[in-house]
Amino acid sequence: MGEMLANISHQWRQPLNELSINLYKLKQSTKEPSSQFIEIYEHSKAVIKGMSSIIDNFRNFFTNNGDDERFSLKDAAQDAILMLENTFKNASIKLEIDIDDNIYIVGRQNEMAQIFINLFSNSKDAFFQHNIKDKRVNVRAYIQNDTNKQIKYAIITISDNAGGIEDSVSDKLFDPYFTTKHPNVGTGLGLYIVRSIVSKLQGQISVSNLENGACFEIKIPLNGDNDE
Repeated sequence: MGEMLANISHQWRQPLNELSINLYKLKQSTKEPSSQFIEIYEHSKAVIKGMSSIIDNFRNFFTNNGDDERFSLKDAAQDAILMLENTFKNASIKLEIDIDDNIYIVGRQNEMAQIFINLFSNSKDAFFQHNIKDKRVNVRAYIQNDTNKQIKYAIITISDNAGGIEDSVSDKLFDPYFTTKHPNVGTGLGLYIVRSIVSKLQGQISVSNLENGACFEIKIPLNGDNDE
């Protein structure tokens, strides 16, 4: 698995470099760029930078390269939103975020952003599979105290109204290469990687159906850094 992800990362790196160069040339060839052009240009640069970070994350994922850091959960969510905001806007998906400002996790911010990206993308694909018109994704995160174990947890829920998950496949969702999507759309690695990242954080992930959609819940143990 590690070798495969390293190969994928290598294949993605060159096209991203070419996109960055072409973006720079496009700006240089525009004598008086409009404010809208500059806005799109800066956003495109940020997306390319974000994708480059994710590639590094893929490459290091199974080798344990890179140092852990203390980061804000809300910042990780914002990184993911930056990557997908135009996609959600074009698809008329409403994203509602409610994350406590004081949740800090020790790990890798890029990996946590990857969790959000994968789960957001799953909802997006499910909307189109079920032809949902009023598309909504809700994200909530808060701190929960376990008085018995004297441990604090970050509880993260990502829910949608995309029709839910069939009971026959719910126990296979986190298996590598398992996908309900067309091969041209899904590889079956997204949720497997999500679960692997959560496990590295000593956390747990589960999924359940709501009245008209699905809800992923992630529970991550926290340290004393969240007492601030």
